[in-house]
Amino acid sequence: MNSPMPRIFIVLFSILTAGSLSGADAVTLRGENPTYAGDTLVFLSYADMISFTEKELGRCTVNDSGYFECRIPLSETRHIFTHLGVYNCYLYAEPGTSYEIQLPRKREKSLQDQANAVFEETAVHLNVKIVDRSGREPIPPPGQELNFEIRAFNDSF
Repeated sequence: MNSPMPRIFIVLFSILTAGSLSGADAVTLRGENPTYAGDTLVFLSYADMISFTEKELGRCTVNDSGYFECRIPLSETRHIFTHLGVYNCYLYAEPGTSYEIQLPRKREKSLQDQANAVFEETAVHLNVKIVDRSGREPIPPPGQELNFEIRAFNDSF
């Protein structure tokens, strides 16, 4: 007799496994900077590298003490950035990784900056520390982390 139970078990197992793996692709960005207390941080990426259309990946509100935490669904390593006053802060994030990031001290655009049609934000490659990786390879030493290596390459280039 051919029972449907093994097939049902396989289907249920596949559904449960797929659900648990989808959370593994999230990136967590957290940190603390009291100068941003009460602000909303919006993390973006480019929809494509031809038009440079910005696409929102996630947002979070900084609490009264300056702490923030934002979970972003991510299926591949991406360039992530946020506009913070005069700064364009960015990092490269890998799926399934939790980062502690250090934001620069808050500095808003002046009226002159806002009126200037050619004003460019100062690019800031954020200092990051990997605090967790969900089921992936071990956390790399500080000198071998992706953001460190990209920054070192850019500095020497």
